[in-house]
Amino acid sequence: MTTARKGAVSVAAASLLASIAGGGVAVAGHPGSAEADGDHAGRRTLLLTLPFNGGRNHFIDLGRHGISIGDEFTSVDTPIRAEKTGQLVASADGMETILDGHHDGTVQQELTFRFAGGTVTVGGEIRHTDTPIRLGVTGGTGRYDRARGQLVLLREDAQRKVTVMRLELR
Repeated sequence: MTTARKGAVSVAAASLLASIAGGGVAVAGHPGSAEADGDHAGRRTLLLTLPFNGGRNHFIDLGRHGISIGDEFTSVDTPIRAEKTGQLVASADGMETILDGHHDGTVQQELTFRFAGGTVTVGGEIRHTDTPIRLGVTGGTGRYDRARGQLVLLREDAQRKVTVMRLELR
């Protein structure tokens, strides 16, 4: 995750990871699918990576100039890869809104993963001091219709410039 800091506020700009409130068409052109990393009937656990930089990112500066309460980070078309193989398995669109500067940044995040077979939407309020950071799966479309579970941010890999995360579906 790329982190932007100003005062006590720390926001993961590319961590729009959890800020994906997408709409539109499910990705159909990805060479891989969720099966590439353990997808099967019933419970699914996908180990994924999100690049620090990727997709199209925007900072929306509302209110006080600079990073402050109410500002938003948006991102679309962020490539999501299988951790094990590096294969492109999805893209992500998201949005993060700064709620407060306490806890190194308290934010509301919404994120949609676009797999070849449908979408998975994740969201919630997090504090950047939470360990680990978790977001609830709020639903899905296509083969992920009525999806539930959680997204867990496992670690940032500075050498590879990615955030490693585990998407647990049930």
